[in-house]
Amino acid sequence: MIDSMIASPPPLMDNPWEISLMIHLMSVAILLVAGLVLGGLYFGGLWMTLRRLPRWRRPFLGVGVSVLVRLTVLLGLGGLLLRYPIASPLQTILLMAVGVWLSRMVLITLLLKTLEPVSTHPIGSP
Repeated sequence: MIDSMIASPPPLMDNPWEISLMIHLMSVAILLVAGLVLGGLYFGGLWMTLRRLPRWRRPFLGVGVSVLVRLTVLLGLGGLLLRYPIASPLQTILLMAVGVWLSRMVLITLLLKTLEPVSTHPIGSP
């Protein structure tokens, strides 16, 4: 009799569609964040390379090594996410590409704020 008086807590999600939707939304968020991180590494490495370029004795070698390292990290970790999928391959590629693009936009916006403004007037005009 006491057992019937104690109410059991309602289940968090008893509908299988809700569980499926939550898993899908989590995988979308994880892939977008992974794309943001990979894009940040790629474009952050590009920014560091361009900033150090005038100080290098062999700039072609430095740029070449930078491109190889950045592409290896981007494609290697992206391939790792494709190897152990949390979404379909097309969805994985598209979401990571959107994340990389967003990180590019964020870095451009942040880095343009740090640069000094350049005059757009031709030389000799007021």
